[in-house]
Amino acid sequence: MTNASPPPIPPSALSDDEISRFLRGIWRFNQALGQILKPKLEQQYGIDPKEYYLLHSIARGAVYPKVLADTLHLPFSLVSRHLDTLSKAGLLMRQLDPEDSRRVRLTLTPLGEEVLQGVRDVVHRSASERLRGLDSAALETLMHAIDLISGDADAAPFTAPSSEPLSEVEA
Repeated sequence: MTNASPPPIPPSALSDDEISRFLRGIWRFNQALGQILKPKLEQQYGIDPKEYYLLHSIARGAVYPKVLADTLHLPFSLVSRHLDTLSKAGLLMRQLDPEDSRRVRLTLTPLGEEVLQGVRDVVHRSASERLRGLDSAALETLMHAIDLISGDADAAPFTAPSSEPLSEVEA
């Protein structure tokens, strides 16, 4: 049994109202999640959401400042400023690359790894709270749609979370 996807909607078939609704929804979701995360991350871990993404990207292999800026589509000067902050906080180290002494290699410190895991937990609980009203089929559809519109159609299939209640979600 195959799940045939409906044919894609040509962009010209979307009304201005539909495009506006989509963009407004993405903006509002991002803003709402940011308003929840920013104070929690600053209070509990002393970092902001951009610094979380930097730590997360370093942990996933973007270990050179230029690669990090390119990966996150951020200006190099902004990345450099945040790296200074993270380094001063003891969350990452900058070292000369042993294979190319012209390059600086970034690594998380044990404290950086600990902070990253704590922040991931806060981010996951906060995002889960926003997605709580979706059943597993709607969540699968949403994740597939996000992969398609973000150009990541080859992403691994999404696995819906367990059906256990999210009673531990922080307010």
